[in-house]
Parts: sequence; structure tokens; C-alpha cells
Amino acid sequence: MATKQEFTESTRYALTVRESDGKQRPVNVYVFRLHDEFMVARNTAGDGLLRKLPYEAVERIVSTVSVPADERLAVPDALLQAAFWKDRDICQAYGSAPARGK
Repeated sequence: MATKQEFTESTRYALTVRESDGKQRPVNVYVFRLHDEFMVARNTAGDGLLRKLPYEAVERIVSTVSVPADERLAVPDALLQAAFWKDRDICQAYGSAPARGK
């Protein structure tokens, strides 16, 4: 199992995650915010949803890619707060930046 100290904000990771049914599956995520018990990350392959990902669900970190400052993703800060994630595991949020168009 992984710990908070193994992760960094604004970084892409390829992970092996254990699902609630016990099966392992690969996921590619972009980590927005680290909290004490979980991280807020966007699934970069597939649905693109924001997810609350508990550290104990991460079995293995396969690869880590630092994201340059000009390529970092942004979502409203309110969606990254721990209180927002108290009662949810998934959130659909769209982001855009003036420099990248809509």
C-alpha cells in the first residue's frame, strides 16, 4: 500500500489499484491535491472524472511523470477541498483555460 509521502501534486502517475471486490486494475491519473487519507485525481485514460483515491487502494506506483508548469491542469479550488469529498467518490467537472480554448 502507498502512503501520502510517495505522491506529489500536479504529477501524472500510472498505478495499480485494488478495487473493492479485490481485483487489481491499472489506472492513469493526474493528481490535483493530496489530503491526509486520500488524493483528488483525474482519470487521464477513459472517463476523465475527478476521483477520491484512498492511499490504501494503491497497490503499486508503476511510473511517475512530472508535469511542467505550463501544462498543468486546473479545476476550481472548491472541488479540491477535503470537505467537498466527504460524501462522494466521483465528480464530473469540466475545465477550460483561455489560452487553450474551450
